[in-house]
Amino acid sequence: MGHMKEFDIRIRSGGDDAIAAVSELMAGRWIPVSERLPEDHTLVLAFSNGRTLFGYTSGGEWIDTLYGWTLRDAPTHWMPLPEPPN
Repeated sequence: MGHMKEFDIRIRSGGDDAIAAVSELMAGRWIPVSERLPEDHTLVLAFSNGRTLFGYTSGGEWIDTLYGWTLRDAPTHWMPLPEPPN
């Protein structure tokens, strides 16, 4: 599922999660991994050990897309990527 579809589902469900989803979309908020992880194989910006990188999770492990390596230092925060232009 794409991240925009995930946001749509969260927003339509209402309640506190809908408010959080709108806030994330509007503010481009960094999401702590302690709060939740991105859906597996969804490319995101991740913050790990003082640097920002493109990555995704796969079976609970974080993968750096530049090198295809499992990250030694798991990210502390992540952010969805915006939708690409049409």
